[in-house]
Amino acid sequence: MAVQRLVKYIAIALGAFALTIATSRIERLGPDQAVYCALGKSMDGHQIWCPEPVLNAGWPAPYLYDTPGISVERKLHFMEDSLRTGPFLADSAFFALLLIGLSRIFSKVSKALRRSGRSGAGGIGSPRS
Repeated sequence: MAVQRLVKYIAIALGAFALTIATSRIERLGPDQAVYCALGKSMDGHQIWCPEPVLNAGWPAPYLYDTPGISVERKLHFMEDSLRTGPFLADSAFFALLLIGLSRIFSKVSKALRRSGRSGAGGIGSPRS
């Protein structure tokens, strides 16, 4: 029983990790800003920068951010861009809790269906008298 439970939680952890990685396809701009270009110098010699919203990915919290000047701009990749571990772990925990909840609901429903089938009280799909 303990081994079954361990396997179940390892499967949930892997599923949560896979779902978190899959959400990297959900991309959006902002609210973080980064400098994508320099416009030049002002009259008094200060640099004038043009900040723009940064492309980021991940859901519910974005965890992968574009790094202008280092990687291909406006394209996200795990090896080139900034991976923020805090939001990544939070997203993984969110999906793990979601999968744990779904597995508990599934096990309670399946137990109820098995119990109703054994007692002869009539479950889903049984003929009524």
